[in-house]
This record gives sequence, structure tokens and C-alpha cells, in this order.
Amino acid sequence: KPEPKPEPKPEPKPEPKPEPKPEPKPEPKPEPKPEPKPEPKPDSSDSSQLMQITPAGSSEAETSQKIEDVQSPTATTQEIQALTTDYRVALQSWIAGHLNYPTRAKRRKQQGVVIVRFSVNEHGEINDLAVRKTSGVALLDQAALDSVRASSPAPEPPAALLSPLFATEVPVSFTLR
Repeated sequence: KPEPKPEPKPEPKPEPKPEPKPEPKPEPKPEPKPEPKPEPKPDSSDSSQLMQITPAGSSEAETSQKIEDVQSPTATTQEIQALTTDYRVALQSWIAGHLNYPTRAKRRKQQGVVIVRFSVNEHGEINDLAVRKTSGVALLDQAALDSVRASSPAPEPPAALLSPLFATEVPVSFTLR
């Protein structure tokens, strides 16, 4: 005689679990406020304009105006970076005003950019002049060196950049129009 199959037992219904209560967040402790650093008082002149950049078409006398020194004896890293960039741009513009594109290079349609390395002392005198990266055209490389030599003395660097010299690299471009 076959045995009757047992009827499956109904699965018990799960009891609803109580929702977990969120743990209370600890209250943030008040942080001590740092003492405010005293800001240097601005000079009567506009210290945001640390140097004057003059277009290449200006007279040499106008362009040779001294670059204003930083009034703060301890310039921040950002201020030094800004001064360096501004002074490098001024040097590049100054050198461009003394640029002599060789006639022979023009006739040959030779173009290029020469990266020139040099240092400037507190009087704007250019020293330690060398080609850092050649244009690939010896005539242009030599013309770049000659142009930098001809531009000495350059505008005086801000005092914050001198230690005791300001060493830099600037591109000298020879482009036909």
C-alpha cells in the first residue's frame, strides 16, 4: 500500500523586525580658532603692480624705468612666483626690443626659437649668457646671444628675486611675417 505523501507544512511568516534606531552622532567639538596673522599695511603706492611692462614700440628711456621693489621683507612663495613670472615677461619684452633678425636668415626664410640662459644682477647687468636650447640654426642662436648682450643693462629685478643674482631662461623668437 503506498504511503500517503505528507502535506507540506506552510512556511511560518517572518515576524517584522523592528527598524534599527540610528545611533546618535557625536557632536563635533569646536575647533580652536587660529590667531589671525597680521597683514602688512599696504604702501601708499599700488603694490599690486610690481613692475611695468612696456610694449616694444616704446622709447628706451621709458622702458628703462626701474621695476619697483617688493615692500614686504619676507615675500611668500606665491608672491615670488608672480614676481618671477612678471620679471621674466619684462625681460622677454626688453630683449625683443633689442632683437636683430639677421638679414641672411631672413633671405633663407630661417625661423626658430632659442632658449637663452643668463643671470641679472641688482643693476640690471646681464651675465653668464649661454644658449640653453638651440633653434637648430646657428645664425639665429648667435643673433639671440647678441640681442641679449645688446639689451644689457636690463630693467633692474625686484629685490626679492635677488640672491645675489636673478638667474633665468627666456625664449628669443625669430619669426617671419
